[in-house]
Amino acid sequence: MKHLLCIILLGVGLFLNRPVNAQMPGPLVMHVAPGGENFLIDLIRVGNNGQVILSVDDRGNPVLKATGEGEFAYSTLIGPEYGKIISMNEVDIVYFHDARRAGKLSAIGGVKLEYFDPYLGDARAGKLKRAGNVELDYFLEMDGEVKKGRLSSVGGTPIDYYYGGNLDGKILRVGEVRFHFFIEIPNDVRSGKISSVRGRQPGWMIRLGIQ
Repeated sequence: MKHLLCIILLGVGLFLNRPVNAQMPGPLVMHVAPGGENFLIDLIRVGNNGQVILSVDDRGNPVLKATGEGEFAYSTLIGPEYGKIISMNEVDIVYFHDARRAGKLSAIGGVKLEYFDPYLGDARAGKLKRAGNVELDYFLEMDGEVKKGRLSSVGGTPIDYYYGGNLDGKILRVGEVRFHFFIEIPNDVRSGKISSVRGRQPGWMIRLGIQ
């Protein structure tokens, strides 16, 4: 019993001593538009209670979000980050200065970001490759125009899209989760919208509607 109590107290101590800007554990949260054409995926949460969130859209473009009360600061220095946000809720936002990545997000609260080489020569060129411990990959040219440059996997979970027909380009699946849509019918407000989401994918949370 004494040993168990020590372990519990140690765990609590480690949590309380966790750096404020450390990457917080949690599921990957996917916000899907009702029409299924686009989505946002929350990749990492940092700061006090995870108040700063880095998301990406279906093409891997980073999107910064903040929740709760907080202060914001913007850079007034001439350079790649001029006019950009450099602090959210006491979380520092850092940008690259080198020629290949100038102005791109470099780190959020100490959590580093990596990008594919901009001169890679395919649809992944210059796109976000890693955010903290979450890796991203993209469809290449041979996968078809509707998929080219869009996310093909996040955190090792495959992502796919409908190809051809009325559902062309809409989200098809995320791992074991599949998306189904209402048939396109003239003057029907449900046409082309998500009718159901089936299945579960460990480590993911799927939500309808982009926040």
